[in-house]
Amino acid sequence: MNTTETMGQFYIDGAWVEPLGGAVFDVINPATEGAIGTIAMASGGDVDRAVGAAKSAFPSYAATTVDQRLTWFGNLLAIYRQRADEMTQAMTAEMGSL
Repeated sequence: MNTTETMGQFYIDGAWVEPLGGAVFDVINPATEGAIGTIAMASGGDVDRAVGAAKSAFPSYAATTVDQRLTWFGNLLAIYRQRADEMTQAMTAEMGSL
């Protein structure tokens, strides 16, 4: 991973949203001691927003069928598989093995 990436938003209630607190954390490659990315840190307000969204979504999710859920998770698995090389590279750099 040659560039520093920023993960500055959270996915809450079906949308990417800005964090309420604004604190960030540098992800450091322990082998090089260089920053490989920056991630947003959640505040209590961010957690409250996410929990509220989950509680609101639960009734409609609970009404779905097992087949619908399997389809969704299958779609998610396909996305992970498409990005496996990218994720492997990021995790390897985070552990200092790259």
